Amino acid sequence: MSRIAIPDITSATGATADIYARVKKLSGDRVPNTYAALGYLMPASLAAVLDAQGTLNSGRLSRQEHETIKLLVSEKTGCDVCVAAHSYVGKLSGLPVDALRAIRAGQPTGDVKRDRRLGV
Repeated sequence: MSRIAIPDITSATGATADIYARVKKLSGDRVPNTYAALGYLMPASLAAVLDAQGTLNSGRLSRQEHETIKLLVSEKTGCDVCVAAHSYVGKLSGLPVDALRAIRAGQPTGDVKRDRRLGV
């Protein structure tokens, strides 16, 4: 299986450097590896991802609700990298570890509102 090398973000120039700066501003001065690779290979794609995330964030869902949905979709699609990332960000957003496990298993989390939205 081929792998995508993670580029050195400090040596980025042009559109790639610009998009990395945008990611750093949004994520506390770091660039996750997935974003680093996407920004290196196709900066416009990473810009589209960030724009979509900005649109989602302008809605009424909380950060926990966003991560609940993203984690559930990641689990259902079988993306281990996404599951790990959204479990981590979900924990940072305040989702309890037990709730994260339940979300991944498609089981009730103990939060009636969340469970109703998930259909469990």
